[in-house]
Amino acid sequence: MRACIAVLAAGLMGCTANVLQPDPCVDNSSCRAAFGRGWTCAVDGRCEEPVPEPRCTSVPEGIVQDPAAFEDRFLLGMIFPPGGVFQPMIHGGRLAVLNVNDHGLDGRLFGIVECSNDANVGLDGLDENAATAYVANYLADVLGVHAVVGPATSTRTEIAFDTLSPFDVVLASPSATSPGLTPLDGTTPSDAEPGLLWRTAPPDDLQGRAIAAEMIQNLEAESAAVVHQTGAYGAGLAAVFVEQFTEGGTRTATQHPFTSTADLATALTEVSVAAAAGLDQVLIISSNPADVISFLDVAATDSNYDDVGIFLPDGGRTAELFRPTGQPREIFFQQDRIRGTVPKTPVGRQVYETFAANYNLVFPDNPDDFGFTAHAYDAAWILLYGTAWAYYQEEAITGTAIARGLRRLSAGQEVRVGPAEWNLVKGQFEAGQSVNIDGASGALDFDPGTEETAAPVDVWRIVPSVGDDPWEFENTHCWDLSDDPGECDGEPPEEDPPGDDDDSAD
Repeated sequence: MRACIAVLAAGLMGCTANVLQPDPCVDNSSCRAAFGRGWTCAVDGRCEEPVPEPRCTSVPEGIVQDPAAFEDRFLLGMIFPPGGVFQPMIHGGRLAVLNVNDHGLDGRLFGIVECSNDANVGLDGLDENAATAYVANYLADVLGVHAVVGPATSTRTEIAFDTLSPFDVVLASPSATSPGLTPLDGTTPSDAEPGLLWRTAPPDDLQGRAIAAEMIQNLEAESAAVVHQTGAYGAGLAAVFVEQFTEGGTRTATQHPFTSTADLATALTEVSVAAAAGLDQVLIISSNPADVISFLDVAATDSNYDDVGIFLPDGGRTAELFRPTGQPREIFFQQDRIRGTVPKTPVGRQVYETFAANYNLVFPDNPDDFGFTAHAYDAAWILLYGTAWAYYQEEAITGTAIARGLRRLSAGQEVRVGPAEWNLVKGQFEAGQSVNIDGASGALDFDPGTEETAAPVDVWRIVPSVGDDPWEFENTHCWDLSDDPGECDGEPPEEDPPGDDDDSAD
């Protein structure tokens, strides 16, 4: 009966208890306004009680089961596949919420609803794309969240953004790096009309250029084959690399796109033929580590690849490469024939080391197991900051209001991302002042014209480990090809390029 009274107060006559005959509800938002989060408008025009979504869990527990009971929480959403390579990003986003709740926002705490977009035949039969759209709609239209962390890949990010567009939700992906995402929500953002798609990792324009520079200058490659996943990430990065690598007309690059496992097998055979005729490097681009692992295991048993270097961008930098042990791909590690790139993580800088130490206190895995863990932590934090700005300076907390706050993060008093300076940020925002945040993933200097950031690109190799895994990643040097370089000079390490057996001192 209490729920029905609430409906009457809101001017909506529907009630699932069937005490009153309803005037039809309009949409889910009208039911949320009447009853609280999670209430939905059924096809018969009545508001229905929340139904737990099996794809989602929450911190604190219970939000998915009874979201209306957490009405006082500022709520974020998160979209990643659970477990495996992406688990560190889930933990990174969760850690930010755990950290901020040590302080809260004027007595109110935050919550985060973590939703899975993996293909789960046993659950609902949705593939990754359909699952992404489904949980994005659940977060926005059922729970009414205004800010979402994720998804991980560029293709899924585009799907989530399109799904969220009608609901005024700001999306912050830590690892969607395709240049094709830049114009999705307009090319002229402003304080009045900020964009709703943000990224804490820089677009792949810089990474594609860095891969080409590394192959040309340090690996002395004259030919390359690019095996790339179709979609925004693979096709976008491949296009940037090929343009840069073949500039001048003296070097050659072929592209081998794949969509399915059968396509990948075909690409591997095509590249094998090219390798037999003389090929310097193979660049493998996929957001799915299983694709990279499959390619490496087959190539490791093909003698045509014996003198070919392997290059992996950010999607391949995962500790899953090393597990389980004793796989054919280990021959590439033993011969030091793999190089890769990833947006630079500021290991050694205080803000990163503080984040990593805090992470290791809470979670059993290593934040270095995936190249975008710190970016996920930062993605959650910028949404927390944006929420604080909206709370103090806007008429209501909406996606647009939060995004307006994100435009206040790259100028003003310098602040390190994390709980230690949360109260400082709140004070600045309450006074209407901006801050200049230094993230765990690096300086987050969002360009006001694109609302994107730039970062140097680390080059890594695989070396023996003293930890639990037999191998680990070692960053050897970096490239800074931004408009304002300075963090690294791109000089190669003092070692022979992979495949060069000349150890002479001259």
